[in-house]
Amino acid sequence: MNSNTYTVTTGHQLIIFTGPLYLIYKVITTINLAKKINEENSRVKVVPLFWMASEDHDFAEINHINLLQKTIIWNVENHVQGAVGRINITHNIQKTIEEVKFILGSSENALRLISIIEDAYLKNNTLAEATRYLLHQLFHDEGLIILDADNHDLKKIFANIIEQDILTKQSFYYMNEIIRQMHTHYKVQAKSREINFFYLLDNYRVLIVTDGDKYKTKDEKYTFTKEELQKEIQSFPERFSPNVIIRPLYQEFLLPNLAYIGGPHELAYWFELRSMFESYKVNFPMLVLRKNALIIDGNTFELMKEFRISISDIFLPIDELITSFVTKHSNDDISLKEEIGLIEQSFTQILDKCKNIDPLLQDPIRTEKSKMLKILNHLEKKLLKAKKKTFNTEIEHLRKIKENLFPAENSQERYDNFMNFYLRKGDRFIPDLINALEPLSKTYTVISETKEELFEKKHFFKE
Repeated sequence: MNSNTYTVTTGHQLIIFTGPLYLIYKVITTINLAKKINEENSRVKVVPLFWMASEDHDFAEINHINLLQKTIIWNVENHVQGAVGRINITHNIQKTIEEVKFILGSSENALRLISIIEDAYLKNNTLAEATRYLLHQLFHDEGLIILDADNHDLKKIFANIIEQDILTKQSFYYMNEIIRQMHTHYKVQAKSREINFFYLLDNYRVLIVTDGDKYKTKDEKYTFTKEELQKEIQSFPERFSPNVIIRPLYQEFLLPNLAYIGGPHELAYWFELRSMFESYKVNFPMLVLRKNALIIDGNTFELMKEFRISISDIFLPIDELITSFVTKHSNDDISLKEEIGLIEQSFTQILDKCKNIDPLLQDPIRTEKSKMLKILNHLEKKLLKAKKKTFNTEIEHLRKIKENLFPAENSQERYDNFMNFYLRKGDRFIPDLINALEPLSKTYTVISETKEELFEKKHFFKE
């Protein structure tokens, strides 16, 4: 890159078919942040970059998605123990794609999606290659760079730090020191090990540990003297895979990076890494929280209008939403708030009277007050329960609204796959999302998707 060219970066696991919707939001936040910086500063060129977490080895975290209320699971014949990005997908993914095709159907948008998915996963050899292709297809007009750092040449650049950190345990000591300075009740987000590297081969990724003056893999399959380890690092740096502590350092060491875009849990552990970065004289990037969004489909939006459900209402727990709705729309006053207030006022007066007569009576009086209030609260719940029976139809619609927007009681962005929405809106879906999500606004975006136009209504409220 030129000296005036920089990156803004996000990264994620290689979840099949991109996984939950929030990955799309991470990429869009990154793209839009790069655009914003370029618009405001013509002296530099900023490009968006997606760092593929291709060396992760937890296959169970990346082998499934939720698509149109069904869970799709990609099963492989042989147990995956190594880097997921290296998984050969040519012979074991066809059945999973057939499941996706059956669920998507045969509409024009479905056929377009199926074509993209088949080209990505049937015409590439590895999961990393397929993921790169799919993201390029979705964001083909946005100049997105997609980097797979499971690479000999890139690791060669980083080899001296690999060697230094394994031999001196530098990251371990700095991480422990920063955690020691934290508040007693602080919950550590990413625990450092003495050695923060795995030994990586095909279908093999096992932690490196010390054994006296030697080094070995935790399963004791490979053992090295100090000299052998140094030679191995310099000759085959791609065999040394950073864990969650060192991976950000590796990323920032390679890239002229201005900012990292992540979710709240990601950024929490990044904050713990600053002193370790400083010890290696590596620039620590600005940390930017990815955008959050909720998309309301046309049918759900019409239901919300019919039952006068507001944007803030939909974020209430379902029981609170139902109670609020029934209370608001009931012709009968089922609240005992006024009666409870009168009881509390009466007991306050009684307590005042007994102060000068017999202070020992105050505790028994408070006990009786508590009993009385408990009875009234119980009666109020019984009144509400009885009234709810007259709103059965409306309550079913409220439950449908909540389930549509918070499937299986999860946030939509952490559950649904992008194909749910692409199926309805086709090639417009990604560009319109890009237009809707402002990268630095401190808002949660709620988007109404109507039959006439995607994102016709956009509501913001502070987090």
